Amino acid sequence: MRKILHSAGTGMKGRRVLNTAAGILAAVLVTVLLSVLPVSAVTPVRPPVSFPTVDTRTAAGTEAALSLNTSGSRNCSKILHSSNVKLSRTKYTYDGHSKKPSVTVRYSGKKLKKNRDYTVSYRNNKKRGTAKVIVRGKGKYTGTVTKTFKIR
Repeated sequence: MRKILHSAGTGMKGRRVLNTAAGILAAVLVTVLLSVLPVSAVTPVRPPVSFPTVDTRTAAGTEAALSLNTSGSRNCSKILHSSNVKLSRTKYTYDGHSKKPSVTVRYSGKKLKKNRDYTVSYRNNKKRGTAKVIVRGKGKYTGTVTKTFKIR
């Protein structure tokens, strides 16, 4: 093989012959290795991949929306879920005044403090219909939970 390559000269034609010979040699080696080695030696083994799961079930009459902390901070954020938030009342009688049920938020049994660990806002809470309470995590806590209540 060396003689053939040497006799081909040093011009473009010689380089083409060299490239072709190297390609043929590589193909032969791969074919031989694949026929000799077991499939498990050739197939790369990847570790199993696990993906985080999010429970999207909510109680009747409630909605939940979660947001992830993407700030890149090193401390782990705790995500608030619908099950962490309780309203003092879920039914009111219309009287023309806005309704603001008190909100209790617990995380792992610990009662969180309003305006330090979470904020509360209200939507559509003056007229008849379905009103919303929006609880947003703050500080160590992330996530947004929306609870609803009725004004009749």
